[in-house]
Amino acid sequence: LPLQVLFLSTRLMLSGKRDQVGETSHFCILAHPHFSGQGNDEADSTLNQMLVEMDGFGSDTNVVIFAATNRKDVLDDALTRPGRFDRNIQVTLPDIEARKQIFLVHLEKILCDDKPMLAKKLASLTPGFNGAEIRNVCNEAAINAARRDAEKVEY
Repeated sequence: LPLQVLFLSTRLMLSGKRDQVGETSHFCILAHPHFSGQGNDEADSTLNQMLVEMDGFGSDTNVVIFAATNRKDVLDDALTRPGRFDRNIQVTLPDIEARKQIFLVHLEKILCDDKPMLAKKLASLTPGFNGAEIRNVCNEAAINAARRDAEKVEY
């Protein structure tokens, strides 16, 4: 069988630590629009079913599951047991050169002068920014230019 990869994004991975009666206290898996924070039978059932399914994967199963979260501290302990999500890869924030490259990607479709110089300048002004925040900076610049009826983004 071909390799099958399943990726659970942050929105799908939100699952809080369960209390003594098995109810989720902070976050729920498959964020439910009516989640009140007081436990959620549907979320707990989904989490429990996912754990059962993961336990059924053998070493000969061609399934790899990746998940991402910014809140590892609130994940249910059952998710991080051996054989489940037991390996952690920390993705750090981009350094100045990486931010410059990310700015260049997001400035590609934006009209402005000297994109390489602008990307370098913006990268130096945005320590601690991640890719999504850099994208937002570029989008906001384009929106502000449009509001001013400008032909291009100016800095």
